Amino acid sequence: MREQTKKARTVFIVDDEPAITDALSAFASMLDLTAKVFSSAIEFLEYVEAEDLPERACLIVDVRMPKINGLELLEKLIALGKQIPAIVMTGHGDDNLKRRARELGAVAFLEKPFRPEEFKEIMRLAVGTESDPQQLQ
Repeated sequence: MREQTKKARTVFIVDDEPAITDALSAFASMLDLTAKVFSSAIEFLEYVEAEDLPERACLIVDVRMPKINGLELLEKLIALGKQIPAIVMTGHGDDNLKRRARELGAVAFLEKPFRPEEFKEIMRLAVGTESDPQQLQ
C-alpha cells in the first residue's frame, strides 16, 4: 500500500526552460514521483481550472517567466482557492523575493543552479514526508 501512495505523488513543474524541466522531471522520476510539465504559468492555470489537483502533489515554479511570473501564479492559485505546496525556484534570489514567496505559501525556495541532493530534500518537504520550517530562511 505504501508503494502505491508513493507512486501517486505528482510534481507539477512550471518553467519556460526545457533544460530545467527535463532535469527536474528526471530527478522526480528517480524519486518515484510523477512529473507533469508546463512551459508557462498560463498553461498550468488552464490545467488547474479544468482538473482537480491530486491530494499528494506539489508545484515547482520558476520566478522569471514571460507574461505571468511564478509569484503571480501563486497569487492566482490563491484567488482560485487552489492549495498546493509550492517550491519557488530562481537563479536570481534575494531576501525580498524569499519573503514574498513565503507570504504566498511557498514551502521552499530553490536557487539555481542546485545540486540533486538539495532537490531531493526539498521534494521530501514538499510532498509532506518531512517538515522543516527553516527551509525558506
